[in-house]
Amino acid sequence: MTKALSESALDAMRQRARVVLLLDAAERAGIAPLRAVRLHAFAYLADVLSPVWDLPSFDGKVLKIEGGPHYPDLQREVDRLVVLGIARVSGIKYIPRPNGGTRIDGFYSLNLESPALPSILAALGARALEKALDRRDYDVHAFLVDLAGAVATVPDDEVNTAATVDATYADQRIDVSN
Repeated sequence: MTKALSESALDAMRQRARVVLLLDAAERAGIAPLRAVRLHAFAYLADVLSPVWDLPSFDGKVLKIEGGPHYPDLQREVDRLVVLGIARVSGIKYIPRPNGGTRIDGFYSLNLESPALPSILAALGARALEKALDRRDYDVHAFLVDLAGAVATVPDDEVNTAATVDATYADQRIDVSN
């Protein structure tokens, strides 16, 4: 007998799956590896645009930091995927933050040599609709591939600008670190 997963465990799995789909879309568009700030900007643009295509957003919680949006949950899942061998990170360095402290930066991509990756991508609908466990994952992946293709044509600084001029993110009443 199998035990049902808790809602928090399901949420974590959904977040991890979304990261895999984001990274796969970046691979297909030729923009991987993605610097952390660009990965978060890509996720942010996907969140902002996904309702237009009647698709679910990744996360309603985004941290406003200097340099663009930051998803703590997305970063946690990216880091877990690196530990699991599904993703890779390179060029790790510390970046000083204007108001003190530092943040870790790096370039993220899928580990295309991972033996687990093909079956994960198939189950998430990144290879064919008939292999997807959920039709919505297939639709999300197709949307992310199209979005990654559009992002590929835009320089990094313009992607970051686009991610920070959104009405909510640009709202001066929302302070940095909120």
